[in-house]
Amino acid sequence: AEGIADLLAEEADIALAVRPASAREAAMLSEAGLGDLTRPAQSRILGYDALAAVVAPENPLRVAALGDLARVLEGTAFSWSALGGREAPIHLFLPPRRDGAEAVLPAPLSGPGRTPARPAAPATRPAAAAELGAAVAADPLALGLIRLSAKGPAVPLALGGSCGAAVEPRSETLRSGDYPLTTVLRLYLPGRRLPLLARAFLAWSESAEAQAIVTSAGFVGLGLDPVPLGANGARLAAAIRAAEGAAGLERLKGLLEKIAGGARLPLALRFGEDPGEPDPQARAGLRLLSAAIAAGRFDGQELLFVGFSDATGAPEADLTLSRERAEAVHAAAERTALQAGRERVAMRALGFGPFMPVACDDTAWGREINRRVEVWLVPQR
Repeated sequence: AEGIADLLAEEADIALAVRPASAREAAMLSEAGLGDLTRPAQSRILGYDALAAVVAPENPLRVAALGDLARVLEGTAFSWSALGGREAPIHLFLPPRRDGAEAVLPAPLSGPGRTPARPAAPATRPAAAAELGAAVAADPLALGLIRLSAKGPAVPLALGGSCGAAVEPRSETLRSGDYPLTTVLRLYLPGRRLPLLARAFLAWSESAEAQAIVTSAGFVGLGLDPVPLGANGARLAAAIRAAEGAAGLERLKGLLEKIAGGARLPLALRFGEDPGEPDPQARAGLRLLSAAIAAGRFDGQELLFVGFSDATGAPEADLTLSRERAEAVHAAAERTALQAGRERVAMRALGFGPFMPVACDDTAWGREINRRVEVWLVPQR
């Protein structure tokens, strides 16, 4: 909040934030003639963190449903049995209020017909966020909500719902945006030309040197480490469960044939409902992709841009829309790679509609996260 206030006062050229700018902050900058902070062009991605639900090492629970976690936070569920554990009271631990960690809760921790979750249950709040992980680890009945970068000895839970695989908070799931409580380290920019030093800093922020600093601080840096198809077993199992009838299974089989022998690049390529303009995370991913192509990392291989949709429309319409999103990313990748050795790697766009959902479609957040484009690296055939 202080950084954005400094932008407003024109005392800073770049503001670092671990949460999205609020509507009020964006409106104030707009009224001051400093642009629109909701526009992708006015922010850059520096790295990732996450909120994690954590337990003590001796607690056997390793997976929790988002809806159940929301009920605990709201104060309508008090026992570990609500999370699939034994009948015992939950000792809830939350960060200090000034930490601001709860700013990312509303979207993922809401459900159909429910208002966004706001922590209302009685909770212990340590004086410092750094103490939270150790406090949870020392209490077998503790459930904590903490920044992943500060979890200490506490054990994070995989989070999910009934429609997709439970997702663990790992570097690849934060980079891809699949983990539901991912937080983004954003660099916000004013709507004016930056001085030379600020522009140089932005260019440096995505370098290997800068990203090493991000990682050493406990965050997840930008990166393109491929995730083999075999490591996506939970997602594939969830996709099989979600496939409807013979037609759905046949479509899923077609997808698996396309990505056989390949690996997914951990990129968050989501366009919202309008496929015309990539969001800041997609822009960062495309810049990384361009740099990797220029460095020859994908020489002789093929990049598949695989589009997915939510399941709110007619099947054929969803299929068409997912292909259009994939083609939009493909076109953006072509533009960014023109000067980076585009001819050294083959590219194709495919659409598979609502197959392989990441989340349930019964919330706005679930629909948004399912409208995505994945990038798969496969052998040229």
